[in-house]
Amino acid sequence: MVNVALEKPQKIQDRSFDFAFRIVSLHEDLCSKRGAARVIARQLLKSGTSIGANLEEASAAQSKPDFISKGSIASKEARETRDWLLTACKSIDTERIAPLVIEAGEIVAIVTTIVKNAELNSQFKIQH
Repeated sequence: MVNVALEKPQKIQDRSFDFAFRIVSLHEDLCSKRGAARVIARQLLKSGTSIGANLEEASAAQSKPDFISKGSIASKEARETRDWLLTACKSIDTERIAPLVIEAGEIVAIVTTIVKNAELNSQFKIQH
C-alpha cells in the first residue's frame, strides 16, 4: 500500500500572489529585450499583479454585488494576462512561458467558478 500525502489546496489569494511574483520576474527579463517585448512586459505586469489585488478587494467586499464585481475584474485580468503571456512567447523562451500560461488558465477557471457560484447564490445577476 502506497501512502500518498495529499497537499492542502492553496487559497486562490495565495496562488494569485505567487503568480504575481512570477510575473514580476518575467517582466524583468522582458524589459532587458528591445522593442515590443517592453510593451508586452508593461501590460503583463499590470494585469498579472492586479489579479490578486482584486481578489483581496473581493474578500473585503461590502456586499454580494461588490464581491461579484471585484471577482469578475480579477477573472478578466487573469484572462488578459494569459493573452499577454501567449503574445510574449514570441519574445522569450516558450518553456518559461508555458507554465505561466497554464497557471493563468487555472486561475481564470477558479475565479470564474467562484464568481458564478456567488451569482447563483444571490438575487443579483450580472448581465453578460
